[in-house]
Amino acid sequence: MRWTVRSAQIVTLVGVLLLTALFVGGSAYYNARFAVEDLGHQLLEQSAERVREHVDAMLDVAVAEGATNRDLLARGALDYRDHEKMTRWFLASLQAQPTLSYLSMGLETGEYWHVFRDQHGAISVQWLLPNLEGGFDLVDYDPQPDGTLRETHRDRNTARTPPYERPYYKAARAAGTSMWPETYIFLSAGGAFDVPGLTRATPVYDDKGTFVGVLTADFDLYALSRDLERVAIGERGLSFLLELRDDGTRRVIAHPDMPERLDLTAPVPGGSGREALPAERVADARVTALVAHVPAMDASLPSQLAPVRIDVAGTTWVGGYRPLGGEDRPRWLIAMLIPEDELLGRVQAMNRITLWIALGGLLLVLLLAVVLSNRVSAKLRHVASETERIGGFHLEPKPAVRSRVEEIDQLGVAVEEMKSGLRSFQKYVSADLVRSILASGQEARLGGARRKITVYFSDIAGFTSIAERLEPEVLVELLADYLDAMTKEMLASGATVDKYIGDAIMAFWGAPHASEDQAWLACRTALAHQETLARLRERWMAQGHPDVHARIGLHTGEALVGNFGSEGRLDYTALGDTVNLASRLEGLNKRYGTWILLTESTLAEVADRVVARRIDRVAVKGRAGGTLIHELVGLRGQVDPALLERNAQYEAALDLYFAMRFEEAGQAFANLESSDPPSRVMRERCATYVADPPPGDWDGVHVMQQK
Repeated sequence: MRWTVRSAQIVTLVGVLLLTALFVGGSAYYNARFAVEDLGHQLLEQSAERVREHVDAMLDVAVAEGATNRDLLARGALDYRDHEKMTRWFLASLQAQPTLSYLSMGLETGEYWHVFRDQHGAISVQWLLPNLEGGFDLVDYDPQPDGTLRETHRDRNTARTPPYERPYYKAARAAGTSMWPETYIFLSAGGAFDVPGLTRATPVYDDKGTFVGVLTADFDLYALSRDLERVAIGERGLSFLLELRDDGTRRVIAHPDMPERLDLTAPVPGGSGREALPAERVADARVTALVAHVPAMDASLPSQLAPVRIDVAGTTWVGGYRPLGGEDRPRWLIAMLIPEDELLGRVQAMNRITLWIALGGLLLVLLLAVVLSNRVSAKLRHVASETERIGGFHLEPKPAVRSRVEEIDQLGVAVEEMKSGLRSFQKYVSADLVRSILASGQEARLGGARRKITVYFSDIAGFTSIAERLEPEVLVELLADYLDAMTKEMLASGATVDKYIGDAIMAFWGAPHASEDQAWLACRTALAHQETLARLRERWMAQGHPDVHARIGLHTGEALVGNFGSEGRLDYTALGDTVNLASRLEGLNKRYGTWILLTESTLAEVADRVVARRIDRVAVKGRAGGTLIHELVGLRGQVDPALLERNAQYEAALDLYFAMRFEEAGQAFANLESSDPPSRVMRERCATYVADPPPGDWDGVHVMQQK
């Protein structure tokens, strides 16, 4: 088998590229993975340290509170027999330490008093006191703002368990020093054992060294869970605390989803209250999967974060666990988990990018081999493609095709120069129209077709006077601003801008492309024009220019649309009564003092979307039939209620006018005249008809003698 030089070059280049990509890409992937895994381990270590600091801060509060209260009792500042003074001290301490949930004192005599803060921040007091019958009374109090205690409930001879039978009490009495009993279920304000918590138990001795009771400073584990929720580990990571108990079991004591989305307790079988769940029964598969990796013996626990990798529901999680550590601390583990894709997602993404780069490099080599042999034809194909786009009247500016071959370079520059000239021509002719002609494949010819269109005419009020007051250069600039703003909104709505006649604009919707919503587009554009002109007017007047307003007429109907003119010069426009009526409506605005008038045929298509009022029934100059004309006020839901009320009153007066009740109509119009120019016109006409009534067969049509 013999190879050509061209084939050998291609194979060699592709082979070198593949080997380079495999070596560089593989090395980059494994280096990046190692670096990210190391950073991930550091992230978990740092997160575990933050959790430890948060937990230490809470535990230290309980430690300090227990030591303080013990010292106050030893110095005689507090008397464990004075439960009222002890209670007030506990209240002050609980208010000063927002992380604590309970402060209590229990005695060997069975007496007990505590202050409790529930999950909502409400503080209550409870005493267990001996009575004369040899039993105990359980009394609940509500602390008052003035420092007094209001009794809210008393349970005579209660069956409540005395303090010396509770786990924390027994543990502290046996230890003889301050200590952390294992977590247990607290007695809540509702009288049920249903709040998991942790106690700092401190034994108390009298001045003779005799044991008299136990002080506690407690916090519920919900507060600890809320604190964990604030320790962010990536976007989806979590941390939780695991307690190693003396009986070899393990309990999850804090979790960021507790208690709203995850319950770590269950109802006591056959009894009241709740009990803590073993870690293996917690309804979080991530927790149970990690707990399975924790050794049963304390001696096997690492001093640093022990790495763990688990799969849960198709997601791989990485993390670890470590002891809480420190002096005088519970036997707790800090556990951390984070989805592996959060750590390695960028590495995998970079691996994919590297793969795509390698494939791109391979394609590039192949393309270079082909391009080097076909360079001239590629340049010519590019020029041909641009020429074809010009044939479709797509004239977007692009860099000219350049080549070391002089003829191709000249051709590329010439194409861009031709596009530049055509873009200038496009400013005189509708691009949609030209594309339609080009798409037909036929040369533009004289002729037209009947089409339903909506015609728009606008004119600047008093333009001649404005032109006389301004310098020609200023007038040209002001008119250019106006026409540019109006034209942009028209083109954006799909209109064909037919022509500019000085300051006047003629446009239409529905040709060359049919539009089912043409009347709506025309009305919306007319309203937008008035809003835009208001902004321009404000700017112009600030510059010292005259007050500029524009009148608009709209009519929907059939017209002859097409190419008109001569064989040598064509004009794409619309002809017919529809066009003439729209033009007359624009002029009628001056007669009635309105700014936008439209006919019944236009309103019929948009009545559910705009607010308009009937103005009059007129026969415009040059047209025999009467036409009901309307003023376009605004879009439905956006018109001031006062204008809606004015419209209703005007139309009620107009109904009287059409009913030939001219005196009543004139009075109704007079009530509106001060703020409504059309009302003034109609009031004057009513006065004329009162003096010289029309014939009995009068149809309400007012014949206009002027344009």
